[in-house]
Amino acid sequence: MKKINLMAIMPIFALIILSGCSSSKGKITITTDDARHAARVRSSNDFFEVVPGTYDVTEKDGVLSTTISLIVSEEFENPDYLVEEFILRPTDAEGEIIEINDDWVEFSAENLYAKYDELSNASIGTVVPVTFKCVIADKGQAKNMLMSIVACEVILDVDKPKEKKQSKTNKSSSSASSSADWNKVLDSYEQYADKYIAVMKKVSAGDASAYAEMAELLQQCNDLSEKLEAANDDMNPSQIARFQKIMNKFATAAAAL
Repeated sequence: MKKINLMAIMPIFALIILSGCSSSKGKITITTDDARHAARVRSSNDFFEVVPGTYDVTEKDGVLSTTISLIVSEEFENPDYLVEEFILRPTDAEGEIIEINDDWVEFSAENLYAKYDELSNASIGTVVPVTFKCVIADKGQAKNMLMSIVACEVILDVDKPKEKKQSKTNKSSSSASSSADWNKVLDSYEQYADKYIAVMKKVSAGDASAYAEMAELLQQCNDLSEKLEAANDDMNPSQIARFQKIMNKFATAAAAL
C-alpha cells in the first residue's frame, strides 16, 4: 500500500486555535488558456480540466475553503485505478506554489472517494463541483495566504491496485489480518478524534490549560501516522464508511464552535 499522505486526507491534525469568529474572502481566477494546465492526474491520463472562471476562497477561524468546478474532457483510461490523493495547490501572482514554513500549502478534497467515483465515472462534458479545504493553525498566516492566492492547480493522484497472487487460504488469512489491522487503527483514530474535539471546545471557551494538551495531541498524531502507514492493503467498504463518519464528526464539531 502506498504511503498515506496525512496532510491530504486528515487535515484535522493541524490544530485550530479559536479566538472568536471571523471570516474573509480571496479569489482564484482560472483563464481559458490555463484551464487544462491547472488540472493534472498522476499515474493516468489528464481526463478533466478546471472550468474557467473566478472562484471564492473563504477563511473562517483558520479554515480555508473553495469549491472548484471540474469538467470531464476525455474518457478516463484507467477506471479500475484507486484514488490516492485529491488536492488543490494555491499559487501566487508569480505562479509559484504558496508555502508556509517551507512546506507547500495543500487543500484536500471533501468526500474524497465519492468525488473521485463521480468524476472518474462521468461522461465527457459533465461538470463536477469539488470542495477543497485547508486548516491553518495560525489564523494570521491563513489571512495572509488568502490575500496571496491568485490561481491554483488541482492534482488527482491515482494508483493501480496491486495484483495479489495468493492461494485462497493465504488470501483469506491476509484479508482477515488486514481488516483487523484497520479496525485497530480506526479505533485509535476515533479516540484521537474525541480527545481533539474536547481540546477544541476548551480552547474555544478560553481555557488556557488546553494549550498544554496540544503537545500530547501532536505526539498522538505522530503515533497514529505510523499506524496508518504500517497498515496493510486497503480498507473495506464498512471501514471506509466508519472513517468518513469520524471525519464528519470533526466537521460537525468545528461547525458548532
